[in-house]
Amino acid sequence: MNELIMICILLIGIASIYIFNKILDTFGLKIVFIIFSLISYILSFKYLALSTFHINASMLTCCISYTSLCLLLEKNIIKDTKQVIKLNLLLNIITSILLYLMAYYTQSINDTVAINMSNVILNNIKLLIAYPIATYISYEVFIYIYIKVKKLYDYIFISMVSTYMASGLIALILTYFISYYNIITLPNIIKILLSTYMVELIIVVAFAIAITLIKSKKVSK
Repeated sequence: MNELIMICILLIGIASIYIFNKILDTFGLKIVFIIFSLISYILSFKYLALSTFHINASMLTCCISYTSLCLLLEKNIIKDTKQVIKLNLLLNIITSILLYLMAYYTQSINDTVAINMSNVILNNIKLLIAYPIATYISYEVFIYIYIKVKKLYDYIFISMVSTYMASGLIALILTYFISYYNIITLPNIIKILLSTYMVELIIVVAFAIAITLIKSKKVSK
């Protein structure tokens, strides 16, 4: 079932990038980045089993965010891209505050269908701080490395994959070690981190190959 859900999310992400970029161009990519970044934040509270791997549920949506960020940088709008990640940081902070406040809502005794957010949020309180900081730093690193690599090798596959290898790992290390140190055992933190990182890297490579092929076809036409 997890695999089917992930395929659906993947298809929705690809369709979103294509449709929003086609209709709204760079503004559409910014919308996709913001939407999937916020969804990633919400999903980051959940872990799931994928075959023998235990991974973070935000894995796919994070990859879609990185892909839309990459496409923005390919359009050489660096200033706008930096403004978007600052806006994303602000939205993540607001989301953290709202989630924290939601945890203290008093649920009605007659309410049998609503989700009890208290346990989810209060048991992961450090994630509310770690996630906005970690993602912002990783996006800044992503932009910095992407620009440097692109100057050396103006090839989207190399730029995208090499940049994610650094920025994606930074985001996961900061998020997991700040959020779960002394909550989950260190071997389990490392196991989840590496599993999530390897699967994300495979997805980013697949996205990079697809984008490279699409761009090469456009050039040949």
